[in-house]
Amino acid sequence: MSENKRVAVYLRFKEELDDQVVTYTWYYGNYEAVIEEHEGWQLAGFYVDEGSAKNLTEFKRLLDDCKASNIDMIIARSVSQFGRNIIDALQTAQDLSRLEPPIAVLFEQESFCSLSKESPLMLSFMMAIALAERQQRSEAQKHAWQRKLNSLRDAEEGKAGDD
Repeated sequence: MSENKRVAVYLRFKEELDDQVVTYTWYYGNYEAVIEEHEGWQLAGFYVDEGSAKNLTEFKRLLDDCKASNIDMIIARSVSQFGRNIIDALQTAQDLSRLEPPIAVLFEQESFCSLSKESPLMLSFMMAIALAERQQRSEAQKHAWQRKLNSLRDAEEGKAGDD
């Protein structure tokens, strides 16, 4: 017999979906079925945030419920949608694994559990990749702004030469 686990589902949609009723219905049905397939798992609730990553009220409520020992495990669609960004998601997963008892986060898309034996190495690896991607985006943005400024300056110098 499996031990009873209170399993929460966290979903974040980056923007409101036109057909959100159908989308929500599909996700709710899908995750309810996943939980029902596992003996001893009980649905602890759905936590769904929409829109900007700045407004994660359901994510905050989920973490509060974890700290209050109301949840044993979380299922999330992906690392990138668990928290404000990937770095935040990985840090949060590490923090949850340090609670007593530890709370597992199952990242569906990556097929990864935050409490697995390989978890510390995987989390470190994923964090390094996320930080490198963030740095690369930042550098690309700086270069784009510099090109735009140079283009504006060149245009202004061209006007001054016409006078």
